[in-house]
Amino acid sequence: MGMCFALHSVSDANIKKILESPPLIWRLLAPDNPEIYLESVNEAKKGFFFSSLFGYKKKEPDQPIPSLSFVEGENIDADLDKSWQGIHYCLNKTSYKAEPPMDFITLGGQMAGKVEVGYGPARLIDSNTVKAIHERLAKLTVEDL
Repeated sequence: MGMCFALHSVSDANIKKILESPPLIWRLLAPDNPEIYLESVNEAKKGFFFSSLFGYKKKEPDQPIPSLSFVEGENIDADLDKSWQGIHYCLNKTSYKAEPPMDFITLGGQMAGKVEVGYGPARLIDSNTVKAIHERLAKLTVEDL
């Protein structure tokens, strides 16, 4: 058992929407499964955790299920699986902590509320931070790694 790491491209506009309504993270991670979004909304309203595991009956939505509008290049995913910590170590020479923006694998970004998506909430990294990460990565040499 171990933690896995997946990345999804998402616009700043959609990041803002998710931060305003954290259950929307499921519309990014599982866009074809609106029920998981509803479960997350119901859990937040009811104040209990993993309701689906304990047989909570699905409530029909009072309003339409929102979706995120994706533009070209958005919601593309990459799965680093369990290699995340090795990549983090190669980039930072530490097992966990690092200076921003290079802490993007372990600590960076803003949490998408308290919505449990695996081992804690998803973290959202805005485009300015992604650009800063890109600039740092572009300067790395083989010797640096």
